[in-house]
Amino acid sequence: MASLNKHFPRKLTGARAHLFAAACNMYSLSAEDASGDTPEECPIFVRLSPQQRVFLVSQVAVGLLCPDEPLPPDTVEHYSAYLGIMSFIAAQLVEELVDQKNIGEDFLAEYYEKEKVELPHRERRSKAEMDQQAWLEQAGRRERKKIERQPFSQEGRPEDFVSPPKWDKKETKECASDVTKLLFGGGPCSAKDRCPIRPLTEYEKKIGFYWRMLCDDAFQEDPKFKKVNFCWHSYNWFKWYQTLVYLFIQDAVGSLGEEFALQQDLITEITYADKTQHARIRAVKQLVKTIRASYDPYWDKAKVGEDQRLIFALCDAGGWCSWSSGASKKVHETFASTFADLCGDAGVQVNTPGKYQQRLLVYRLMKKNCTDKNGFNFWQKDLDSCFHMHNAFQGARKPGDYDYEALFFRKRCGYPFCPNAKDATTKEENLQRCSRCLVVRYCCKECQVKDWKEHKKNCDHGGTKLEKNLLDVLEEK
Repeated sequence: MASLNKHFPRKLTGARAHLFAAACNMYSLSAEDASGDTPEECPIFVRLSPQQRVFLVSQVAVGLLCPDEPLPPDTVEHYSAYLGIMSFIAAQLVEELVDQKNIGEDFLAEYYEKEKVELPHRERRSKAEMDQQAWLEQAGRRERKKIERQPFSQEGRPEDFVSPPKWDKKETKECASDVTKLLFGGGPCSAKDRCPIRPLTEYEKKIGFYWRMLCDDAFQEDPKFKKVNFCWHSYNWFKWYQTLVYLFIQDAVGSLGEEFALQQDLITEITYADKTQHARIRAVKQLVKTIRASYDPYWDKAKVGEDQRLIFALCDAGGWCSWSSGASKKVHETFASTFADLCGDAGVQVNTPGKYQQRLLVYRLMKKNCTDKNGFNFWQKDLDSCFHMHNAFQGARKPGDYDYEALFFRKRCGYPFCPNAKDATTKEENLQRCSRCLVVRYCCKECQVKDWKEHKKNCDHGGTKLEKNLLDVLEEK
């Protein structure tokens, strides 16, 4: 019998469950430290407060990993959390490929010496492109103010939205054909290619190839994706990403229709400048407002940290992702050690993935009976400290304080080599416009002087040189 849950038709099992669990655990840590927890490709998910995002991830994890629990609620917000975790895995792969690219160089030389391997890179743009982006962002800010002045309707669910632009079916089919050739052309990797040329060190397993090996194990359990033409030591970022997307969304994307267009594709200031995107932007903002209204006013400060602990209890496999080290040590170490002891008494190994239902039962029992024979409450120990962490949850002490666009849609100094670019004390209101084009902004006179040699090529009265190619740029996007 087909599942009535269109967002989550079935449970996750095997290696795919282990991959998802590892990502949920790592995401919880990232959210608590306000680092890398806002995947911008998921416009609904990132606009929810950090507290609500962690809450949704915990519910999705329980529903997908525990065989005796019901599937996650069949809602837009829970599916946005699912897609957010998928994008978080993709971000971890990028970090592994780029920042750890010197790990395992002998594998690169052995397997890829005959082909050009293009690693993902931090995009570098010309000065003209940066000035043009500044113009587009300025145009986007004007359009964003117009949209924000328009009142929302009382209802905020997908059936009440103005439909976003429909996907071009022909273009989608052609793209899918190209991706199929990329992923499956030439046949699957041979057993020889999959076998490492030497044993991996523990550091390589935990840092250099950790996410790729988890993804590869999940691919190999799927009847379709076990035939991809790459494996765990591949450096081809695009292949990893495309296969990951298909693996996670193949079950539901066909039944979601236009909702999927709202769930995917980032919304930046430049997106606001494109008026063809305004229907989608309004739909996303209205939906986010409705979702947040069901959580933000009811958030309980006394329970802060419980969602992270649930994710930890369910998903942590010890070692690299453990709360026994890192930023969360002071606020969770008593809970983590007590949970590990109780799992040991119940015969559940906490240093290996799996047995999610048994872990959940231990967690629930621990939460219910949290006082030992001496009256010591090991559940509440240090829990209050979660609320007072210096940088927890992007500084949002309450969910209602969080504003994604205010945090991430910020004006920047127009000088590419600005020494203050990473200085958090450089305030947006201190940036001054170029008095000639009134578009590009600078944090100080020194940056403007240094940038003039390049900026003068595009600078004129009123910014018309920057404006004339706007339509072409938007059409390309």
